[in-house]
Amino acid sequence: MKKKSQVWIETVIYTLIGIVVIGMLLAFAKPKIDEMKDKSIIKQTISSLTDLNNKITEIQRRGPENSREFYLTISKGRLIINPKINRISWILDSSYKYSEPGYVVSQGDLKINTSTKGSGYSLEVFKDYNINLTFNGAYYEKELAQSSTAYTLVLKNNGIVNGDQFIDINL
Repeated sequence: MKKKSQVWIETVIYTLIGIVVIGMLLAFAKPKIDEMKDKSIIKQTISSLTDLNNKITEIQRRGPENSREFYLTISKGRLIINPKINRISWILDSSYKYSEPGYVVSQGDLKINTSTKGSGYSLEVFKDYNINLTFNGAYYEKELAQSSTAYTLVLKNNGIVNGDQFIDINL
């Protein structure tokens, strides 16, 4: 009888040791995995905003009444269209430090600002335009949150008024 109970005690102890080892491995590996996922999402974000910028430039060059559809998937963070300051920005919280906090770095036409937020970082990837942006024909700020489905943005060249180029973004 004593031998049977000893086997069960050893089994429980070895199981607990195994669980502790797995827990310690996960405690060290999970932050690195999250950091690698965030790095990938940041690359996708920069690529998506570059593509959006290229579409805006394309319809700007093609002339008035020209429009294009742009499909945008937001897997993390939020996209902000701010016609008041003619800026489109993507803000996301991350565990990956893209650049030195407090310094704005350039990536092509885009600017990237990293700031600290709690134990992680907050990234803003943005483009300031020297054209007049509107959203649904108005000058109000629009925020698009993460979604499992793609947003369909319709970009339209509304022509030049008093020397200023107008590009409207519709949802």
